[in-house]
Amino acid sequence: MQRLADHLGRGRHTLVGYIDDDAGGARVAAFDAAVDAWRAALGMAAGAVLFVSPSVGRAASEAYRTLSDVDGEFAAALGARNGMAWVVRPDGHIGYRSASCEAHALVAWLDNVRGRAAQRAR
Repeated sequence: MQRLADHLGRGRHTLVGYIDDDAGGARVAAFDAAVDAWRAALGMAAGAVLFVSPSVGRAASEAYRTLSDVDGEFAAALGARNGMAWVVRPDGHIGYRSASCEAHALVAWLDNVRGRAAQRAR
């Protein structure tokens, strides 16, 4: 059994995805697009991890770590459903959760958070 914290980048905002069925590759493609947008927005402060069920059989990616949820422990612990995404903040708390991994929704959330942070700084 592994701990999620072992796979998060210390001091980084980490996008976490879960896929247990990806006929046609659309869900992996959506995660790939979200990772690209995530890294474009945050640069070196961005990390990503994808959890997949053994049936997905996803090959390793250079853009992010892919881990197999062999025993379903990740899915059970987070109540994960196919295609879900989370953002784990650098302090280890979940800052974002979505039923689907969509790059535009992720970046909109980040822009909203950044806007609130800028307003507090004034």
